[in-house]
Amino acid sequence: MTPAEFRAALDNAGLRQVDFKRLLAHLSGQPADAGTINRWATGRRAVPALAVAFLALWQMLPKTKQRRILRPEV
Repeated sequence: MTPAEFRAALDNAGLRQVDFKRLLAHLSGQPADAGTINRWATGRRAVPALAVAFLALWQMLPKTKQRRILRPEV
């Protein structure tokens, strides 16, 4: 996936880079670095296959479920 395709995929998924960082941290159980996501988006690093797969799976979720995951009720 090219950087432009990654940025478009984030946009199509309704995710900002910070949202994707938060989701990856939640999924992995470890902190994620915003700089890493930016390096993928700018082409300074290749987008890992797992990030591509996660975006594809994310887009399969119903929008209501996506909203609940991104903005859990307090």
